[in-house]
Amino acid sequence: MKKYFFLLAIVLLFQSTQNLLAQTYGKIISKEEADSLFGEILESKPVLVSDFKLILDKTNS
Repeated sequence: MKKYFFLLAIVLLFQSTQNLLAQTYGKIISKEEADSLFGEILESKPVLVSDFKLILDKTNS
């Protein structure tokens, strides 16, 4: 019985620690909300995956 209580305590401690250390990077918004916040898309251009990876490599995150 003590073994199960100890295991439960460890799981709860681990779970609460994850919630405290979690960071929020943003939220997913709908197309309608994006249009109202930033305006409609006027022009779209394709980007190569290799170019996109190079841009990401140059960021601080």
